[in-house]
Order: sequence, then structure tokens, then C-alpha cells
Amino acid sequence: MLKYINKCSINGLWASLLLNVSFAYAAVPLECVQLPSRVKACPNLVYRGIDDPETGKTKIFCFCKTDMVKLTAKNVSEEQRILNKMELRDLLAKYNYTEKQLFKLISN
Repeated sequence: MLKYINKCSINGLWASLLLNVSFAYAAVPLECVQLPSRVKACPNLVYRGIDDPETGKTKIFCFCKTDMVKLTAKNVSEEQRILNKMELRDLLAKYNYTEKQLFKLISN
């Protein structure tokens, strides 16, 4: 009898764990905000919970911190500043954010 109870408890634990993992996986975004020019995996992804104004529910927002640091760097040459501005424009178009929206999301 004790073996049966322990086996049921373990099976229940696995089922619970599997269910929790599947819900957690569903909340993770399929694509993180990163520069369109990035060809390698981002070395520093940041995940944040944000409130969706349309649904009122919390969503997961993900971005590549390395890319955002690059875009907002102050001590760069004039050429790099222009390239950063062009990359920012491409990034905003790709993810359909305004500059204000994006910087609000990454600054929290």
C-alpha cells in the first residue's frame, strides 16, 4: 500500500511539474527584440513582465541588452551615431514600436 501511495505521489508530482513548465513556456515570447543586423545569438537577454494595456494581463517582454547598450552609447564617432540611428529606425519598424515605447520598455 505504501509503495502505491509513493508511486501516485511521484506521478502526481511529475504531472504537476510538467503542467507548470508548459504554462511557463507559453508565457515566453517567441522572439526577443534585437537589432536586425544581429547574426549571432544575443549574449545578454533580459526578460521583463509588463502590463498589456489592451488585455490588462502581464506579458513577458524580452530584449537584447547588448544591442540596446550599443544603440544608446554616447561616446561614439559621428559615423557610428548615424549607423546607430539607422539601426534604431530599422528595429522600430521591425517590431512596430515607437522610440518612446521601446525606451520605456527597456528602462523599467
